[in-house]
Amino acid sequence: MDDRIVDIRHNMTTGTFTITENVSGSTLYPENLDAKIKKFGFSLETVHLDTPYFTSYIRKRITE
Repeated sequence: MDDRIVDIRHNMTTGTFTITENVSGSTLYPENLDAKIKKFGFSLETVHLDTPYFTSYIRKRITE
């Protein structure tokens, strides 16, 4: 399975990561998002989370 982090303002993919099916991508998402924010200097305005990623852990990390 692969996941992408996309900057929709500039219409570009800033990161893609591939994981095995037995690992939940939601456990890796906050760290990958933090890395992209740090690398590109983005300010986080909006996050779209598909159902597997809509967890209390991710929502908490995003709002911190």
